[in-house]
Amino acid sequence: MRIWDLATGSTERTLKGHTGWVRGVCAVRVQGRELLASVGVDRTVRIWDPSTGHPRHVIPIHYGAHALAWFNAGCLVVGNSAGLLAPGCWP
Repeated sequence: MRIWDLATGSTERTLKGHTGWVRGVCAVRVQGRELLASVGVDRTVRIWDPSTGHPRHVIPIHYGAHALAWFNAGCLVVGNSAGLLAPGCWP
């Protein structure tokens, strides 16, 4: 995955970790920090620190994932081939 500078069109940072296609990305807010969540065909959810480009958490999932969303109540929900999964809820 890449983080782009919209003004210049250049890549600011490359986030490396998924071993296949990334199916979904969303912004998440955990304990006051702005992070990114991604889900890939490698059957992992990754929580990234965009300022460093490193994953803070890697969450294995057992089904092919299609998308993910962050809800203001503090829950990350993943849509996968078996239904919905909420691998993380934070205050």
